[in-house]
Amino acid sequence: MGSSFFDGSVIYDLDIFSAVNKCRETHAEEDIVVDVVMTTRKSIHAVDASNYDILRIALRVGEVFRYYGVADALLRAQFAYPTINFRYVINPSRGELPKSLIPLVSKILKT
Repeated sequence: MGSSFFDGSVIYDLDIFSAVNKCRETHAEEDIVVDVVMTTRKSIHAVDASNYDILRIALRVGEVFRYYGVADALLRAQFAYPTINFRYVINPSRGELPKSLIPLVSKILKT
């Protein structure tokens, strides 16, 4: 349908820069449209960590780091490419997307 798709998550959960730089090889920035599928929930949820043990604390720290890392990646890309159309930003409705060593492939192979 005249579109090209590129998964930029080879290194990071949300690597918009790789996807955009690939598009810039053949298109002007004004012609690039980016739809973002976030890998984390829309907002970080509050928890009562008063009874957390070390494992639950470590898991929570990982969750917070991952959330802010993904959110930061989107904001940095939007500031770096002000002329690119960031059309849609989609977040999972519950939780996070499943993790896989090969992004976007694990669900396809299982069906």
